[in-house]
Amino acid sequence: MEAVRTLYAYWFRYGSPVTMGVFRALMSGLIFVNGAMVGLYRSDWVSENGYIPAWVASKYLDNRVYLG
Repeated sequence: MEAVRTLYAYWFRYGSPVTMGVFRALMSGLIFVNGAMVGLYRSDWVSENGYIPAWVASKYLDNRVYLG
């Protein structure tokens, strides 16, 4: 029970929210950049000519992959 109180105090005690805000801003920026980078080469990821073609994925995923 002491561990729960310690975690509660860590997350919800009084203090400045600036650190968490900066962390959230940095993480959202990194996520956006990652999405933009993957989006530029989306045909390499999600096409029949991609890294893992749909027929290979359907073989290992019990035909639950849309091939059309």
